[in-house]
Amino acid sequence: MNKLANSNYYEYLTKEISDLTQNPKIIFLDLIQFIKAQPTFLNDDFINKLFVLLRASIIENCSLKIITDCWRENFIEHLRDFDTEQIINHSKADLIYFLHCEKCNENIATHILDKFLIDQDFNTLLEESNKINFELFNKYDKLVFESATKQQYFELWKRKRAKITPFGFISDYLNHQEERFIELNEWINLELLTKEDAIILLTSNLKNIEPINDRFKFYKILIP
Repeated sequence: MNKLANSNYYEYLTKEISDLTQNPKIIFLDLIQFIKAQPTFLNDDFINKLFVLLRASIIENCSLKIITDCWRENFIEHLRDFDTEQIINHSKADLIYFLHCEKCNENIATHILDKFLIDQDFNTLLEESNKINFELFNKYDKLVFESATKQQYFELWKRKRAKITPFGFISDYLNHQEERFIELNEWINLELLTKEDAIILLTSNLKNIEPINDRFKFYKILIP
């Protein structure tokens, strides 16, 4: 009789746990409290079965944020049942939350950072890799430099997200336009460029000025 009662109650709890873990407003503490709220007459084997069921249901149904909280609190000890393919299918906000977990190592983080690279979310990629370590940031900074358009990388560099100075693009960007040369001083103040860098860029632009030694060219410039 007890086995039948336990079996029926387990089926009931299976549905309850499934519904609970599919609730988008659920938090980690609610899940733990659900187990603690079970009747005290249930034996240890039954409670252990509930824990196993709850862990599996969390991995199957919950957001990566909840899974991260469970992992952080050692309720989920290993992520072997939750492969990287599953991780990268979650929302950007949850991926960033996962990256900020102190248990997230570089190997796992790389899979998420690779997704940002594929999605061309360069700003997030550089910001998050920089929080992990300098070597990882340098790796992705080079990949972004190679993958992004010159204009995209220039904008990242101006906002101090990227670190490789795009000298070629800056030279083209200045292109003898006086109003843009004012920006050189701003970049020096922001420590994006050194004074020596600015001198090299200015000298390079002067060297690239085509001498006007043809009357036709002279009048073409004088009278557009």
